[in-house]
Amino acid sequence: LISQISSELYPIYTHQIIDQKNLFLPICKTFHSLKPPHLEHQLRASFRSVTDGKAGPVILEITKEVATHPCHDIVFDSPPVHASFLEEITLLRSARRPVLFVGAEDLSIGTSSALTEWINKINIPTVTTYRAKGILDETHAWSLGACGLSPVVDKHQQQFIQQADLLITVGLDPVELRPNWLPGWPSSLPVLNISACGQPDILAPFQLDLRGPIQ
Repeated sequence: LISQISSELYPIYTHQIIDQKNLFLPICKTFHSLKPPHLEHQLRASFRSVTDGKAGPVILEITKEVATHPCHDIVFDSPPVHASFLEEITLLRSARRPVLFVGAEDLSIGTSSALTEWINKINIPTVTTYRAKGILDETHAWSLGACGLSPVVDKHQQQFIQQADLLITVGLDPVELRPNWLPGWPSSLPVLNISACGQPDILAPFQLDLRGPIQ
């Protein structure tokens, strides 16, 4: 934890100002300069980095406006990283309005075929990111199209997700989401995340975090 002057003074105040990000980046795995009003999401991402099993410190830079910001309780998700498929099946069986959200982590034909087969089997509405566009045939009965290409379409897709009772993210990296999609979905929506390497930067909490080959 390191301190910093207020953001509004940083560009014009010169007394004892150090570029702490460039100073610490060579020796830390992540650096977060905390800023309201996104503190909850930044803290969630930083604590995921702390517990991701990789060596190295995580630096949190606390500016004056953060130090004087009102404190609220924040619940950090700590889902089992190698959850069993039994837990996944239990979540799926209890869901009445699940939605699948597919990113571009694995765009292979094998993954496309496996996802299409799974979608056909469980009849689940599916959104893809614009980078994963085409991994599911957009004429498919359960396709909701690609997000991030039209604000009008985005609005309908987001309304659909907000009505879901389970979101399954597959290979989804937040870098694929347009700003109007952040933080992504309501924090109260249970999320099952499936990824080969994990996605600690997803801003919303997870219920389960399955890691391994997507296929």
